[in-house]
Amino acid sequence: MSTTHDTGHATNLANFQKLISYCSAMEEAYNPSNPALSIAHLQMLSSEGRRILTECEHKRIDFNSAVYVRKSAFKHLKSLSTKIVNSLAISGVSNSTIDNAKRINRRIQGKRANASKAKVGVEDNSEDIKTISSSQLSFNYLVEHLFAMISLLKSQPMYQPNEVELKVETLEAYLSELREKNTTVMQAHTTWAMIRMERVKLFYQEKTGLVDTALAVKAYFKSVYGTQSYQYTLVKGIAFRNIKLR
Repeated sequence: MSTTHDTGHATNLANFQKLISYCSAMEEAYNPSNPALSIAHLQMLSSEGRRILTECEHKRIDFNSAVYVRKSAFKHLKSLSTKIVNSLAISGVSNSTIDNAKRINRRIQGKRANASKAKVGVEDNSEDIKTISSSQLSFNYLVEHLFAMISLLKSQPMYQPNEVELKVETLEAYLSELREKNTTVMQAHTTWAMIRMERVKLFYQEKTGLVDTALAVKAYFKSVYGTQSYQYTLVKGIAFRNIKLR
């Protein structure tokens, strides 16, 4: 689902295309001296705007898909961690080793003082960078905690479970999978962030951006034909919004 801000960008572009249609309909009567207001330049901005909005949507979908795949991969980590502790507890290792495993398991389960500040496994699909960063950090921690658990198991020769899912080599393969899925999400988010930066520049750059260019075109109509003219009436109601949170 697109965010409100995504809808705002699309509305700006649609209104820009409408403005171009009025400029084109004026034919030779539309003749601004500023080349940035020429029909050719306006059409170039419109074409680039459509490209960027399409690419933003594709990258957003890629990011959401990577988030879903990661969530599925991490889904069984908590129950698996508890099984590991129970298996370790009956293997004959010392009580201090079991306590260490329980401590790591508590971290994997999210039972820590600041658990409410970083909800493990929750991903916000909006463009709220702080929320996404917090969620990303929680997954990074989960990977670190599983690595610590595996390191503890590898230090205990008595830990030799018969269950395949609890064997150290199986857990190491699972750890590699989680790292890969987590890295994919980070890369997808970076790619999405970069195209959004490109969108900001094209749409909202001061003076040269699509929105400021549109406002300049409307000002041209106003200066040439006057505020009471039919020509200015056609374009003055076409709204453009400088979106602050992008």
